[in-house]
Amino acid sequence: MSTGFRYFEEQEGGKRVRNLAVTHFSSQSLAADKKQRGC
Repeated sequence: MSTGFRYFEEQEGGKRVRNLAVTHFSSQSLAADKKQRGC
């Protein structure tokens, strides 16, 4: 996924909120995480 932006769903104060995060700083971390999970 190289969308440039990614939505993260987090629970805050009992409600679900979507946080937009730029993937360019976490794309490598996500890729490594996917490799470890085998997804």
